[in-house]
Amino acid sequence: MQKSLLFLSIILASLFLSCDEPEIVPKPGHLIPEDTYVKLMVELQLLDAMVYTSEDSINTDSLITEIYSYYNTSREAYVASHFYYQSAPNKHLARIDSALKAIEREQIRLSQSN
Repeated sequence: MQKSLLFLSIILASLFLSCDEPEIVPKPGHLIPEDTYVKLMVELQLLDAMVYTSEDSINTDSLITEIYSYYNTSREAYVASHFYYQSAPNKHLARIDSALKAIEREQIRLSQSN
């Protein structure tokens, strides 16, 4: 009975501790700095919106390549950084909020220039 209780206590403690600390994705070797990552999110989202609303055919692959080139990174580094950053959901929500605010500022700037 005591062995069963000890075993059950260990399992419950393990479950409790594992629920407390989310599993973190290992930090990639070529982690994009957080501020650059947010700028990339904004650029890629704006490109996506442009493609979605444009009547012209747009070569998105070449534009995406240009964006990555401008930020001196690659799609692979962006994806690895994305998985790493999103593994901490609360911090990632703040990054997304920051990106949304940047997009809103860009929308205001564009509407004032017309």
